[in-house]
Amino acid sequence: MEGLKRSLLLEILTGLGHDELQRFKDGLGEVQLKEGQERVPAERLQDASPAQLVDLLISFYGEHEGAEVTAAALRATGQEALAERLMETPQADNDLIHMEEHTFEISNIFSAEKSDYTCLLLPMMEQRKLIQIADCSVILPGHCLPPPIDVSASEMMSTTDSYKDSVRQEDGAGVGSNTGQRRKLMCQLCQTEEDIFEEVMPEIVPGPKRYQHTYRVHFTRTGSYRCSETALGFEVRASVAIEYKWESWKRHLNPHQLQGWDVAGPLFNFQVEPAGAIAAIHLPHVVCLKGGEVDISLMYVAHIVNGELTLEKPTRVKPFYAVLENPSFSCLGLVFRYLFKHIPVHSKVLLYHAAMSAPTTLHVYVIPCDDSLEKAVEEHEEKYNAVLLNKPPQMDEALYVDRNYSVASSPNTEILPKKLKFCYPNQERLQPFIEVYTRDMKMGIKLHITEVSSTEILWETTVRVEDVQRARSSPEEQADLHFIDRQRKQLIQRVTGMDALLDKLYGLLLDEEQYQRIRAEATNQDKMRRLYDLVPSWNRACKDRLYEALKVQHKHLVAELERQ
Repeated sequence: MEGLKRSLLLEILTGLGHDELQRFKDGLGEVQLKEGQERVPAERLQDASPAQLVDLLISFYGEHEGAEVTAAALRATGQEALAERLMETPQADNDLIHMEEHTFEISNIFSAEKSDYTCLLLPMMEQRKLIQIADCSVILPGHCLPPPIDVSASEMMSTTDSYKDSVRQEDGAGVGSNTGQRRKLMCQLCQTEEDIFEEVMPEIVPGPKRYQHTYRVHFTRTGSYRCSETALGFEVRASVAIEYKWESWKRHLNPHQLQGWDVAGPLFNFQVEPAGAIAAIHLPHVVCLKGGEVDISLMYVAHIVNGELTLEKPTRVKPFYAVLENPSFSCLGLVFRYLFKHIPVHSKVLLYHAAMSAPTTLHVYVIPCDDSLEKAVEEHEEKYNAVLLNKPPQMDEALYVDRNYSVASSPNTEILPKKLKFCYPNQERLQPFIEVYTRDMKMGIKLHITEVSSTEILWETTVRVEDVQRARSSPEEQADLHFIDRQRKQLIQRVTGMDALLDKLYGLLLDEEQYQRIRAEATNQDKMRRLYDLVPSWNRACKDRLYEALKVQHKHLVAELERQ
């Protein structure tokens, strides 16, 4: 039953208003406890969020007795209906209670006979539900055994919504955050973060520039969501309408206002109605935490209202995001104390082919992992008929602000400038880049990036004639291409739930060896790239089967790409 009451506790406490929550905390101090139970200290309750309250209650009393104490406090404050709901035993609990009668017998069977069987088939359990019984893990047939997951109460709301949606994902809803996967690819040291938010595609209201678009979402149910365009995360406790867009730090603040501080992520302008419906917001940052080596206490949330700057400590700092609970909304972004120039920054490489004619010119951009900067580069390059080459953007290591980096290439190339000072530029300014020029592409161009003072290669790739031809194919040629070929880049970047997709293709397009080899990859993007390794050997009928599988699992994504 572990986790079921926990999630219900969090849902109920999150739904309380500010005054109701305070009365509940006061009520906890008056509840009559059982013999041997200790009361949670009042000073620990005073500023605790709903998620922190759940953790405290469970750590002091356990999950079920914690629910009983919570119900007693709710009744003491007039919340009888919530108390009754909390103490009701849901059907899933009944199934588990019934099973607990046999736990001892099952445990003895496994220990006495030392059976090699590690799975017990339980058809009465809901799909994908994992239970621990003694030393035996129990899971439904047809699903591989996942590793045990220890989820704190502060993460439980997003976990339960992710769990509810996991079944819908296999039925075609296509949930799961691509933005989280994209960021995980950027850093070996930050791969421990699991992004279990549901990815949503916002309504886009075009602005004068791509980095000035306005995004709109309307959430009608409790859950945890990640915007596919901006990487913003929202923990939602009630129906809410949100409008947001990127802003320029330079437009809102004078240089002296940020003296002693450096920008650590994009700036966003929010309009939220009602504001209280947002339990927490996850703001993206570019700081590499390097497994805990970086002092996260130096990171602050900047609030900007009418040109005035105020700073607030985030509730917690995670790889790629800082979390602010019960936020007030204005222009919000993240800043870091001036030591920022000495800390590592998550970065990416964008490689553009700048001219259709041979000789060939490439533009190499090295920027922080800020989606607004990427859109600014994209818009500038497309003005001059440049195209983005489909090359891995991730760096092997984080970079450092104000340090110099250089691009080395094949002998038959010219490179200017010789070095580039890494910085966090403004979207409105031309982003700095290094130009690589060659008269002969027949043998391809090898590129790699190093810090000027080091020989360690941080990024490398080879640009071939076919890469440029593919990127340069005309709209007519693109139209003749199959959807699978035409949308290769987008599908690699945006398809989630690859294991479910591979299950659909098994036996139709994939044999056992291919299926296992692709599943062994670590991320959705790597799995999709490995799947694309097979595409050149497929005929149109094979591509049609992949297309139909994608339509079932990612119908909204496929519909969007077909409109392009």
